[in-house]
Amino acid sequence: MSEIAGSSLPPPRSRIFKIIVIGDSAVGKTCLTYRFCAGRFPDKTEATIGVDFREKMIEIDGEKIKISLEKKKADVMMRKIMSRPQSQSTLEEENTKLKETVTKLKKENEDLRSLNISLQKEFIQDIEKLLSKTKEKNKQEEQTTEQGGIIHPWTFRKSW
Repeated sequence: MSEIAGSSLPPPRSRIFKIIVIGDSAVGKTCLTYRFCAGRFPDKTEATIGVDFREKMIEIDGEKIKISLEKKKADVMMRKIMSRPQSQSTLEEENTKLKETVTKLKKENEDLRSLNISLQKEFIQDIEKLLSKTKEKNKQEEQTTEQGGIIHPWTFRKSW
């Protein structure tokens, strides 16, 4: 840890993304959020009463990002929205903001899909290079053996 004049530097800031998962009863919100955070589906679930929170830290390009998931039933959200006295213009403003957010999320989703596709292509190319190198090495070892060279059994690899 770096120190300047006897005091330590604060840890690097991490971004926090808050995601609200909304849906009807018994559609799999708990399973979805649990799977994302724990890496597996829960063995047993019960109906969630109220709100459920989960968090997960991920690292992307060396940056730590905190994902905060809040799970709510759709009817809870609607009651909350409808219980506030709002003018028509306020509802229209919120509707506009919601549409803008959805548009931004769709764009980000497209960007992430493009990134995913390019990463998959790079991964496949790397695997193909490794396979090519392994085949070439095996071929060289077989030629050495055919020419009377000695290769110890524990170093000889045969391609499957």
